[in-house]
Amino acid sequence: MHQRFLRYLLLSIVSLVSVLVSINLAIDPFATDRWLDITGLNHGKPEAGDHERLVKLFDVYRLRPEAVSMGSSRTQFGLYIDGAKWGNTPIYNFGVSGPGIDEVQRLLAHVAAQGKLKKAIIGLDFFMFNADFLQPGVENFNNSALSYPSDLNPFREWTAMLSTAMSLDTLDASWTTFQFNQHTQRDMDVLPRTPSPIDQQQYNYRHMFLRQVTGYLDDIYFPKSTGRFVFQNAARGSMFEHFRQIVRFSYQHHIDAHFFISPSNAWQWEAIDAAGLWPQFEYWKRQLVIILNEEATLR
Repeated sequence: MHQRFLRYLLLSIVSLVSVLVSINLAIDPFATDRWLDITGLNHGKPEAGDHERLVKLFDVYRLRPEAVSMGSSRTQFGLYIDGAKWGNTPIYNFGVSGPGIDEVQRLLAHVAAQGKLKKAIIGLDFFMFNADFLQPGVENFNNSALSYPSDLNPFREWTAMLSTAMSLDTLDASWTTFQFNQHTQRDMDVLPRTPSPIDQQQYNYRHMFLRQVTGYLDDIYFPKSTGRFVFQNAARGSMFEHFRQIVRFSYQHHIDAHFFISPSNAWQWEAIDAAGLWPQFEYWKRQLVIILNEEATLR
């Protein structure tokens, strides 16, 4: 009797997990497998935007790109990459929101592990070198899904995909995705529309501008957790060393890497100066050049 109960319990658990995995793989809210693309079911992916790292990680597994652009959202949205090519090679846009340079290092290794990477355009931002800044949510990202040239696991993509599909959070995202795709045209008509130029005149853009500046200072340059801008800390080490490892990794794996400092509106530089960070900003740029020169002389 006891064994029969345990057998039925085990079968019930296996059945529920199988149903959970099947639903999540079919709806595919984070575009991890892309096996189905059905209008009215899962064509729209409203949850994918909040999980861009996961989406792009699996894109890399699937596409195995030979050329990538990398960096922050300034690279992601500031460079017109969609459809762009480097010579005859399509460029995959691997820019993500708010990465540290150490995360860019891991993402570059993930692309290289697919065995085809030859070229990389990498945008560098001052905030990426603040060791005390961490994009909200990144600490919960499952880095075990990333692959590395020194640790090739042929089953890593599948285990990462199944791990994602077995999550109740993914099931919640699947339900949101299904509901989104079930919207009728009437439902879509009542969704917020893009303001017209006349509507935009009613907005206080000065207030929005000031809020953005304050956000950069309070959350990125001087995060509330520590209130400081530092190039290294105990948890993440030296951010300059992570950059050095990117340069060295590119040489070692014969990746034609090109680096650039992301352009920005003048208010960004004025905010850095007003916050007393201009000496660190100048030091940052000089260190980038020094590291590039040092690594080049070793070749």
